[in-house]
Amino acid sequence: MIAVSPKLAVLGVVCLLQLIIPASMIGKREAALRGGTPYKFKTAPVDPHDPFRGRYVALRFEERTAELDGQTIEQGRKVFVSIYEGDEGYAKLGKVNVDRPDEGDYIKVRAGYGSGGKTIHVELPFDRYYMNEKRAPEAERAYVSTNRGTNRNTFALVKVMDGMAVTEGLYINGVHVREYLDEKVAK
Repeated sequence: MIAVSPKLAVLGVVCLLQLIIPASMIGKREAALRGGTPYKFKTAPVDPHDPFRGRYVALRFEERTAELDGQTIEQGRKVFVSIYEGDEGYAKLGKVNVDRPDEGDYIKVRAGYGSGGKTIHVELPFDRYYMNEKRAPEAERAYVSTNRGTNRNTFALVKVMDGMAVTEGLYINGVHVREYLDEKVAK
């Protein structure tokens, strides 16, 4: 039998954890993309691009407030918000709760500031859409220019599963942003 020093055993456990933790995070995201319920989040105009943030399209959403249901929740606390599809086919936020809901779809969010005691602003965990670094600036320009008009039709398709929310795609005028850019180049 081979004797293993305690230091070597600890090193082995640390190395194993460094593999398991990222693999678990990736696995949860992939599971949400494969089996999650799709929701369309209608986007809103975004502030000018920050060059230090990298190659992605910065997203902002119209739906950012949820019902408090008589609770007092301090700003910055992680909470759960129920989610459902509204009349126009876009995602709507329901009630905020400090406990994980027993049924229905929900997202784990961070509580923002309150709004008159009945609603609270929430920070959605998906505010970026990453894409090819060469096409991201072009996509950002198309997204911003389309979102500024009164007839906006931009949304992010987000898959939701067990509190995990993963952005699957960004759509401009009902077309995936990659196809939208390809059509624009073809014209």
